[in-house]
Amino acid sequence: MAKVGRFYGALLAKSNGDFFIVGDLKTPADYEAMGFANPGELRPLENRFVKLTVAAGNPEIPPPLFECDVEGEVLAEKLFHRLVIKRNGSVSNRLWNLIFEADENDGKDVIDANWLLAMPDEIWEIVQDQVLRCT
Repeated sequence: MAKVGRFYGALLAKSNGDFFIVGDLKTPADYEAMGFANPGELRPLENRFVKLTVAAGNPEIPPPLFECDVEGEVLAEKLFHRLVIKRNGSVSNRLWNLIFEADENDGKDVIDANWLLAMPDEIWEIVQDQVLRCT
């Protein structure tokens, strides 16, 4: 089961022992402190995700996070299309928060978000449009 959380504003996904960063960072990342080699400059509008190299220890994703059954690069692609703002490559805080509000998680640190990745793209596009619309 894959796990997805936040990493300096981007998404960090752990799947089958591999780690992927999805979206752009909102603050400079200390990769080494988390146990990763620095991948260099991220270009989320050119490369939707970057596979990280574990440099030391056993990195873990800090909560809150969600779990899902989708794995690997397929997961990273889906996360990009579901949660990243296409015009700037940033992860949408509004969409991220929607996942946890929709789950009614009662304060849990880990939730099941299989529904997010199973939802048809056409339906999710309607949700994205409504959530990201300026009010």
